[in-house]
This record gives sequence, structure tokens and C-alpha cells, in this order.
Amino acid sequence: MALTAEQLKRADTLETRIVQVPQWAKDGDGEVMIRVMDGAAMSLYQSWILAQDEQTQHPDVILRYVASCIIDPRTKELVFDTPEAMEILRGKDGRGLKQVFQAATELHLQTAQAAEAFEKNSPETPAGSPGGSTPSSTDTPTPTP
Repeated sequence: MALTAEQLKRADTLETRIVQVPQWAKDGDGEVMIRVMDGAAMSLYQSWILAQDEQTQHPDVILRYVASCIIDPRTKELVFDTPEAMEILRGKDGRGLKQVFQAATELHLQTAQAAEAFEKNSPETPAGSPGGSTPSSTDTPTPTP
């Protein structure tokens, strides 16, 4: 069943996860909360990627990805969303960055796989697309003579 406009507006669907990052805590008992990127974070990240020179690899790709996912557990707001905060993240232990990056990637992949499974299990609409109205590749119009 398709969600109504009101249900879509009320839905809190941004999945979160706690990641153990002992390297970032003095007592070795550190953890951070990450979430799937929301539309704004995804758009900013993709815009930044597209703005980079295609011929070079930019050193901040992983850093920006991680920054787009770490949230404050109380407010659910991004923690590293300013240039100053990015500098703080840049100075963190790289092993911790790698752990958060891997967890965020897994979280995004699980979300994508769940969406794909949902689409596969959705009934087809008259336009030939599960749960949507996009024409399928077999719905090619035949030219008229």
C-alpha cells in the first residue's frame, strides 16, 4: 500500500547505528552514532564529489562521507557540518575514521538492499514498475508509419 502524503511527512526512517571507536576516547570506551544520510546530506556530498576534478583523487572523500553520517545522539543533528568541525574530524585517529566509514557504508548498503527487496516484493503497477509509475524497458512505444 502506498504511503499517504501525511504518512511520508511524519515518517522517521533514517536508520541509525552505534559504532565503537575506542581510539577517539581517552578511556578507550568511545562510541559514535551514525545514520543513513538524509536527502540534504546526500545532495551536498554528491555535489562536492561532482565538483572535484575527475582526473585526481581527492583526499577528503572518506572524511566527508564520515562527516555526513556522524550525528549527536541527543539532537540527531550532524556533528561535523562546518569547516571548523571538519578540521577537528581531520585530526582524529585514522583507524577510527576507517571503522566509522566501514560501518556507514554497511548501513547504506543494507538500506539499499532493503529498498531493493521491497521493490522486488511489491506488486507491479499497470505501468510495469513495482510500486511506481515508471515505464519498464519493455514499454517502448512503437513508431507509427
